[in-house]
Amino acid sequence: VFLVASLFISPLLNIPYSLLFITSIFIAGSMFIPIPRGIIHGQQRFFALGSSMLCEAVLKITVSLLLVYMGFGVFGAIGGVVISLILTFGISLIYIRNVLRSKSEFAELGADYQGEIKDLTLKAIAEMTGSEGYMPAYMVAKKVGCSIPWVKQSLEILKNEGKITSY
Repeated sequence: VFLVASLFISPLLNIPYSLLFITSIFIAGSMFIPIPRGIIHGQQRFFALGSSMLCEAVLKITVSLLLVYMGFGVFGAIGGVVISLILTFGISLIYIRNVLRSKSEFAELGADYQGEIKDLTLKAIAEMTGSEGYMPAYMVAKKVGCSIPWVKQSLEILKNEGKITSY
């Protein structure tokens, strides 16, 4: 969205489009940093979380100043922030490598718990939407949940039980 808006903003404010392009990379990249940090926070590994944040701050200043000193000017300053974002994301992935390598607990549950998972998933959806029964919860799950593995599996179980015809 920002890239398209940049086409109009660039001539209006007399800012080079390439600078706005680098800024859009920063905006998009900023959305990915909280993902590994959330995992680290959930694992209560606060030293790793703090060092990730500290690395980001130090890298932003260091890389940006280095690129500006090398003569890249504003492009170096913004480029340094983007480079530090990429490096910080890599550092955060190193901290969560054990999670990335582990198998899904849901996949290992087996058929014994599928019914319970289905019921809990649909009850949670029904509770969030204020509805009762399978159909309203199914409609919400169909709209938002097909990409979420346990919701998709719950829909498949409902289909196999004959409570819904398709999803």
